[in-house]
Amino acid sequence: MKTNDFNEILTKAADGDVTAMQTIAECYRVGDGVELNWKESIRWRERAGETNITFVVPPGAYKNGNVEFIPGRIFGNCESLTAVVLPANVSLIIEDAFFGCSSLESINLDNVSHVNKGAFCRCAALQSVTIRPQESIPGLGTTIRIGESAFGACLSLRSVTIAPSNCRGAWIEAKAFGNCKSLEQITLPANVKEIGWDAFEYCENLASIVVPKGTLATYQEILAKNNAEVVDKLREAE
Repeated sequence: MKTNDFNEILTKAADGDVTAMQTIAECYRVGDGVELNWKESIRWRERAGETNITFVVPPGAYKNGNVEFIPGRIFGNCESLTAVVLPANVSLIIEDAFFGCSSLESINLDNVSHVNKGAFCRCAALQSVTIRPQESIPGLGTTIRIGESAFGACLSLRSVTIAPSNCRGAWIEAKAFGNCKSLEQITLPANVKEIGWDAFEYCENLASIVVPKGTLATYQEILAKNNAEVVDKLREAE
């Protein structure tokens, strides 16, 4: 879109034209001749009267080499955001990307392998998380990293499944699921290398930590270092 056309639509939007607001929101979403600004896109949708907003992330918007990612803080504190649809190739969520999105209920994280510090912290409406990326190169396996407080204070979170194909290493950092007061079950993969301090602090309803067959002794040793209070929650998968 040409600058003059964009400015004209922006003026109409500022004057209360709902159609113009929606057009501006879409421009900011896909970068149609303007700088991508997804938070601003959501703000314009709110001004147009939308609530319970679903945001569909355009493929390939942010890439570093072959790694497609969601930038840090890009949706931070968007309280009207209820659902996000990620492209299949997104594998990395940067620090605080969805911090404080208190109404976020749904996001597809199946192919994500790295969730950085605070990425979903205080997403109080999020109820379940599934992370199960496939190998990008067959035979090399996948690595998983869940950052510090990545899902901290997700007060409605009940279940977490981390089940990558052919996991060659997984790291769960300090307080990754801290203060998830509704968390009942978490399923973890083989080859977890470290679980940081207080990863499940204040998860007062946690009933089971499900691990692959044959890994119970390894998990007992890992959890005893920094999370001894939840060792008795360990269960081997049937």
